[in-house]
Amino acid sequence: MIRAGILLATLLGSKIFLLILDRKNLYQDHWRWSGQKVNAASWISFFVFQALLLVSFVGLGRKSSQLPLRHIRILNAGFVFAGLTIAMLSLNNGDDNHLEPYLRGLLPFSSLYSYWNLAFFFGKPWIAAYCIAYGLAYFFFWRNKVEWRSLYVLGFLAVLYFSFNFSHLLHDRRSLLIIDCFGIASLASTVLNKQQRMSFILQCVPAACLAVTWLLLRSFNESIESPHPYLMIIVGFGLLFFLLPGIPLKLSTASTTLSHWLPFFFVSFLLLPNQGYPLAGNYNKLMVYGFAFPAYIFSETVIVSLLACIVWWISRLSRCRILWLFDIIAVGLILSAVTDIKLEQTISSRLDWNVLTQCDSLGLLLRTLQPYWAECLVGISVVAVFYTIVIIAARRLCHRWRPEDFSLCRRWVYFPTLLIVAGLLSSGMVSHDKAEGFALSNILRTSPLLSGITSSRLTLDEFSKLATDLHLRPLPLETPKEPEQKKNLLLVVLESTYNKHLSLFGADDETQPLLKKYKGRMEIFPNFYSTFPSSLQARFTILSGLYPTRTPVSHVNPHINSKSIIELLHDEGYVTSVYQSDPREYLRFSDYLANRGLDSHYDSGNMPGKDRFPSVSWGVPEQATMEAMTNRFSDVAAAKKPFFMTYFPVAPHMPYDTPLKGFEKFPSKIAPFVKMDYSGEYKNTLLYIDWILSSLIEALEKNGLLDETLVVITNDHGEMIGDEDGKLGHGWCLRPDLCATPLIILNPSRKEYQVNYTLGSQVDLLPTIASLLNVKLPNDEFYEGNSLYDPAASSQKIVYFNSASERALIRNGHFYREQSPGASPEVYKIKFEDTRTVFEKTEAKENVTSILDDFERFQTSLISHYQFYKKENYKQAMPQMSARVNPTMAIDKPIDKK
Repeated sequence: MIRAGILLATLLGSKIFLLILDRKNLYQDHWRWSGQKVNAASWISFFVFQALLLVSFVGLGRKSSQLPLRHIRILNAGFVFAGLTIAMLSLNNGDDNHLEPYLRGLLPFSSLYSYWNLAFFFGKPWIAAYCIAYGLAYFFFWRNKVEWRSLYVLGFLAVLYFSFNFSHLLHDRRSLLIIDCFGIASLASTVLNKQQRMSFILQCVPAACLAVTWLLLRSFNESIESPHPYLMIIVGFGLLFFLLPGIPLKLSTASTTLSHWLPFFFVSFLLLPNQGYPLAGNYNKLMVYGFAFPAYIFSETVIVSLLACIVWWISRLSRCRILWLFDIIAVGLILSAVTDIKLEQTISSRLDWNVLTQCDSLGLLLRTLQPYWAECLVGISVVAVFYTIVIIAARRLCHRWRPEDFSLCRRWVYFPTLLIVAGLLSSGMVSHDKAEGFALSNILRTSPLLSGITSSRLTLDEFSKLATDLHLRPLPLETPKEPEQKKNLLLVVLESTYNKHLSLFGADDETQPLLKKYKGRMEIFPNFYSTFPSSLQARFTILSGLYPTRTPVSHVNPHINSKSIIELLHDEGYVTSVYQSDPREYLRFSDYLANRGLDSHYDSGNMPGKDRFPSVSWGVPEQATMEAMTNRFSDVAAAKKPFFMTYFPVAPHMPYDTPLKGFEKFPSKIAPFVKMDYSGEYKNTLLYIDWILSSLIEALEKNGLLDETLVVITNDHGEMIGDEDGKLGHGWCLRPDLCATPLIILNPSRKEYQVNYTLGSQVDLLPTIASLLNVKLPNDEFYEGNSLYDPAASSQKIVYFNSASERALIRNGHFYREQSPGASPEVYKIKFEDTRTVFEKTEAKENVTSILDDFERFQTSLISHYQFYKKENYKQAMPQMSARVNPTMAIDKPIDKK
C-alpha cells in the first residue's frame, strides 16, 4: 500500500507539471464558451441534481431530529439566506441579471432595493410565494414541536424552484454533470461515514481546484486575472456559506452530515446563479474545467490500483513477496511519465502509439535517441535514485505507524468516489485536451486495436453526402489525349523540408544556390501544403492520391487495394524504381510498396556502392543514393524506354549527421541542456541536399534526358528545429508555416519560369502528374485530389490536415488550426509576397470542428473499407461535384498575391 501511494503521488506530481507546461493550450481549450444542445443526458443530469438536492435535505432533516432547537434554527436560517441569495442573484432583466446595470454604473445602487422589492413580491419567479409557503410550514412544525421537519419542506421547495426557474441549465450540461459528480461523492461519503465528519482538507477540494485553475490560466487573459465583479460577489458569498456553518455547529451532530454535503452546496452555489453578465458562460466553463480536475488523474489511479491488486494477488498465490516486481514496473511507469513530459516540452505531443511507431526497430530507435543520450541517462539515474530514497524513507516511517491509523482511510472515501465519478463522466463535463490520460493509457487508446480504425462502415448514402459536403472529388479526370512521346518522370520527395527556410520560396538565407541556376525551367507553387506531418502518411498520400488517417498508416496501408502512381505508370509501360536512403522496413513502408508494380527498389540495405560511404543515423548518405541514381540514368537513356524514378532522401532529418564537408556556412546555436536550436545544422543540411538535387538534374542534362523528363520536387512534412520556441521534431504540430511545403515542377513542355498560386496539397500530386503525363485515371478508384491544372477544380476547394494531436483545414483563403478536438481554432489569412507565403493571424470566422469531425469520419470509413466501396463501384453512381462548376484560377491567370 505504501509503494502504491508513493507511485500514485509521483504520477500525480508529473500530471500537475504537465498541466503547468501545457497551460496555454488548456486556456485555449476551455475559456471559450459554447452552448450545448439539449439531449437525454441533459435531462438525466437535471433530474439527478434535483434528486441529490432533495436527498441532502432529507439527510440533514433526519440528523437534525436529535439536535437542540437552537441548532435547528441556525440550519434553517442559513439555508433560507443562501436560497434567497441564489434566487435574487439569478433574477434577470432580459439578458442581464439585476446587478449588471449597477455594476456598470448605469444605475445607482440605491434603486436596486425597489427593483428587488418588486421582483420579490409581484413578478416571476414569485419568490414571496415560496417564502410564505415555507413560513406557514415552519409555523405548523413549530406548533407541533417538530421543527426539524422544516428541512424536508425546504428541500422540496428548493427542488420545485429549480425545476421551474433553472431550465436553462439544460443547455449547460457541463455544469449539471460536475454538480452531480460532487453530489454523488457527497452521498457516498455520507453513507459510509455516518458517524464521522468529513476532513476539512476534502471539503476544500472544490475551492482548491478553483484556485489552481485561476493560478494556471490567469496570465493569458485580463478577464481571468481580474474577473467580473459579479463573479467575485458569487465567489465571496460561496466562501461565506462554506466557512460559516462550521463555527456554530462544530460540536453538533448535524455538522457531521453537513460536512459531507458542503462541497456539493458550494459547487452548486457557484455555478447555478452565474449568469446574465458578459463572459458568464466563459467563466462557467472555466470553473467546470477546474472542478473536473479529478478526471485528469483518473487513469493514473486506475493503473496504480490494478497494479497493486495484481502484485498482491500473485503474492498470495505464490506465498512469497514479489515487491521487486512492483518496484520495476513502478520505475518504468515513472520513466514513461517523465518521457511524456519531455516529449511535450520538445515536440508538443504526448507519449502514445504514434510516437512508438516512429521507429520499428531497436537500432533505429537507438540512433534516433543519439542526440539525447546524456539527458536520457541522467533522467533514468535520477528516477531510480529518487524512487529508492523514497522507498527507504517510507519503510522507516512505517515502523512509527499504528494499525488503527488505517481506519482513517474511511474518512477519505469522498475523494476516490469523486475521482471515479468524475473520471467516468469526464467526456461529458469538459472539452478534451492534451493533458488527459496517462502515457500507458494513451498508448493503449491510440493503438490500432482500440483507435477506431475498424469503426462502423458508412452507408452508401452517408458516404455520398459526406463526399459532396466535404468537396472531395471522387470522379476521375476526362480521358486525356495520347501524347506523341511519353515523358520520363523523376519524383523527389524531400525529407523534413519546408518553405520557411528555402530561398526559392522567399527565405532570407540562401539555402538553394545551386538549384537556382535551373530557375528558368521551374514552375513554383507557394500555395501547396503537406497534409500530415509524418513521413509514411505523407508518402502514402503522394503515391496514392488519398488522405491518410490519424491512426498510424503503417497498419492499414498494406490492406488498401488502391492503385498508386507507381502501378498506373507501370501499366503504361514505364520502368519503375524507388531509391530511398533510409531502410525500407522503416514504418513498414516495404509492406505498402509490395506488389505495387516496382521493377527495382533500393534502400540503405542494398544501395549500390553504399560500402564506400560512412553510415549515418537514418541510413546511407545522400551521395551514395545520388551516385546510384546517376549511374542508372545512363542505362535508361540507352534503353529508350520511359522511366519513373522516385527518390526519398533522408536528409535533412535529425540528428543532421550527414557528411557536410564544404557546406558549413551557418554556425551552430546549440547549447546542451540550455538551448536546443538546430537551425544552423538544419540550414547546412539544406545546402547539402541542394547540391544533391542539382547534381541529379545536371546528370539528366548530361545524359540528354532533361528535355524528356518531368521533374517533380516536393516534400513530406515540415520540421521544428528549436528556433521558434524550443520545440523539436515533427508529427504533431500543424503550424501553417510548417505545413507550407515545396512543390517545384520542371516540365520539358513549358521551359519558362512561372509562379502558380493555385491551392493544392499532396493529395493533388497524383492527378497532377497524371494530367502532365496524359495518363488516364481508372474509373473505379477514389482519388481525392484534383489536378492543379484542371479548370474544373472547385473554387470552394478545402484542404484537410491531420496529425497525431492537431487538425486543420484551408478554406476560402484562411488556414484554420485546431490544436485539440473541439477547441476554438487559430485562424491565419494566407497572403503571398512573390514566392513567399505569409500567414497573418486573424480572428476566427467560423468553428470548423464539425467539418473536421465529418472529414475524419469519412476518411476512416474510406480507408478501413476501401475494398467495399471499390467493389460496389459506387463512384459511378455519385452525383457530379460542384468542383466541375467553379473553376480554379488557371496557372496563366494567377490569383492576386496580396
